[in-house]
Amino acid sequence: MAAGKKPHLQSQILNRGDGLPSDLFRRGYQPTTAREPDGTLWFASHKGAVGTKPERISTPSYEVPAIIEEFRAERLAIPVTEANRDNVIIPKGTRNLTVRCTVPSLSKPEFVRIDFSLEGGGRAQWQQADNERVFRFFDLPPGKHLFTIRAIGSDGAALDPQTSVGFTILPEYWETTWFHALVVVGVLSVTGFIFGRISRFRLGLREARLREQEARATLEKQLQQATQVEAIGRLAGGIAHDFNNILTSILGNAELAHMEFGQDPRLAPLLNDIMTAGSRARDLVVQILTYSRRRPAALAPLNVGPAIKDSLALLRSGIPATVSIDVEVPDELPFVLADTSQIQRVIVNLCTNAAQALGPGGGSIRIRAERLRADPAFCATNPKIPRGLYVRISVSDTGSGMDDHTLKHIFDPFFTTKGVGKGTGLGLAVVQGIVDSHNGLITVESRLREGTTFSIYLPVTDSPTGSSEPVTRSIVVMGNNERVLLVDDEPAVLNIARRYLEMLGYIVEEFNSPNAAVEAITANPDSFDLVFTDFAMPGMNGVELAQRIRAVRPNIPIILCTGFGGAVDEEAARQVGITQIVNKPYHKTTIAQALSSALQSRGHHASQRP
Repeated sequence: MAAGKKPHLQSQILNRGDGLPSDLFRRGYQPTTAREPDGTLWFASHKGAVGTKPERISTPSYEVPAIIEEFRAERLAIPVTEANRDNVIIPKGTRNLTVRCTVPSLSKPEFVRIDFSLEGGGRAQWQQADNERVFRFFDLPPGKHLFTIRAIGSDGAALDPQTSVGFTILPEYWETTWFHALVVVGVLSVTGFIFGRISRFRLGLREARLREQEARATLEKQLQQATQVEAIGRLAGGIAHDFNNILTSILGNAELAHMEFGQDPRLAPLLNDIMTAGSRARDLVVQILTYSRRRPAALAPLNVGPAIKDSLALLRSGIPATVSIDVEVPDELPFVLADTSQIQRVIVNLCTNAAQALGPGGGSIRIRAERLRADPAFCATNPKIPRGLYVRISVSDTGSGMDDHTLKHIFDPFFTTKGVGKGTGLGLAVVQGIVDSHNGLITVESRLREGTTFSIYLPVTDSPTGSSEPVTRSIVVMGNNERVLLVDDEPAVLNIARRYLEMLGYIVEEFNSPNAAVEAITANPDSFDLVFTDFAMPGMNGVELAQRIRAVRPNIPIILCTGFGGAVDEEAARQVGITQIVNKPYHKTTIAQALSSALQSRGHHASQRP
C-alpha cells in the first residue's frame, strides 16, 4: 500500500485454531496478520511487517527430543547430568521414586504426548503418559533399572531419538545377595543341625537299644551262671558231707595202713595210689565248694611273694621235666588281703593248665609278680581295671594259645578242651571264683600259636600288717591220756577218729548218737577233758550238742568237725562255745593240732613229737 502497488489490504485475525502459538509467542504484540488476495501473509513483528507465501512454509524435519531432568528419591533430589546419566544411584530404603522430564516443542505444551518404559523388576513395556511431565514409581525392587521416554509427533508416531537414563536402587542388607546366601546357608545349616540331631538321637536310641540288649544278654548270662553256681552249690551242699565222710574213711584207713605196712614193697604202691586218688577227690570237692562260694576265704594281710614261691615247691613234682619254669617274684611286695591257701591254689591251677597247654613237647612257663599303679593311661587301655594300686600276678606259657570261642567260655564251669578223663572243667572257674572273693580281677590274653597269659590284679590293702612267711610244717602233738568224748553218726568215720585219737595218746569214749553223748556227760560232767563232735547228725547237730554240753560243763573245750566247709561260721561257733573247727577229710596231724590248741586254751598241756 505504501509503495502504491496494492490498492487495499484485507485484515484477518489468526488465532490458535489456525495453528498460531499462545501468548508466549507474541512477545507483547497483538497476534494479528494480514493476507493479500494472492495468499501472501503478513505478520507484525518488532522489526516491522514480514510477508511470506504459504507454499514457502515447510514442516521442520527435526523435533526436539524429550529430556530427563531429575530423580527425586523420597525428598532427595538427584539431578541427571552427563556424568551420572548411565547409572544414577538411588539410596537404599527408597519406596517413592519421582522422575521429572521436559519436552521442548513449538506446539502447545498440553498437546505434547510422551511414551515411557521402565526396564528392570519385571517391567519392559511402553506405556502412554500423554502430556505428563512427572512420573512416580512405588516400591521398585533394588537393582539396576533403565528409564526411557520418547515424544510422540502430531501424526502420532514416536519421534527419535529416545532418551534413556540408567539408575540403581541400592538394596537394604536383607535384600543383598550375600544376605540371601547367608540365609540359605543358615537355613541349610539349621536344617542340617536339626536332621543331624534327629539322626544322632535315632542313632543314640539304636545304640541304647543295643546296649540294653547287650546288658540284658549279660544279665541273662550272669543269671544263668548264678543259677548254675547255685545248682552246683546245692549239689555240693548235698553231697559234700556224705562224700567227705567216705573220703575220711578211705584216706584214714589208707594212712593207718601205710603207717603199719608202708615198708612192704608190695603194699606201699597200692596204698600210695589210694591216698593220691583220695587226695584228688578231696581237692575236687574243695574246688566245687570254692567255686560255689560255700567255702569262705580267710582273708588277711599277705605278702604274696613267699606264698607263690611256696606253691612252686609243691608244683614242681607234678610238672614234666620238659617244661621250664621262670620265676620273677620279688621278696617284698605290697600287702593284699588274701587267703594263703587259696592264692596257692590259684597258682597251682594256672601252672597246671599252662603245662597241659604245652603238651608233650614241653616249653616254658613264666610267673611274675609286681607292684602296679593303674593310672588313667593304663585304665584307658585296660577298661576293666579300676584306678588304684595293685599287685599283679601273671602266668604265661608258650603253648598253642586259644581261639576266640575258647576265650569266650574259658571261665565257664565244666567247660574244657581236654579229652574225657583229663579235666573237670572247674580249674579256671575256681580260679575266677577265688579272685572274685578277693575283690580282684583276672584277665586273659591269648593268640593261636603264640601262647597265653593270665593276669591277676589284687588290690593293695591300706593296713599292711600280717605275716609273709610261709607256713611251716605242722608238728604232731601227742596227748597225755586226756579223756575225749567222741561223737559221730557215721560208724566208719567214728572208727577212724577213735584210732587217730588213741594213736595220739588220748583216752576215747565214742558215741554215734548226740543224745547218748548228752546223757553221758550229764551223768558225769567231770569225766571228760574235751569233746570232738561231728556237725551234721540226725536229731541234733553239733552246734546244738555244744550248747547242751556247755549247759552242763561250761568250760570244756569242744572241737566241731564238718564235712561241709563253710556251713558253720567260725565267729558264731565261738559264741556258742566251740573252740576249734576241723574240716573233713582230716589227717592225724590235723587232729593232733586241733586237740592241742583246744586243750591249751583251757590250761591243758600236751607233749610234742616231731
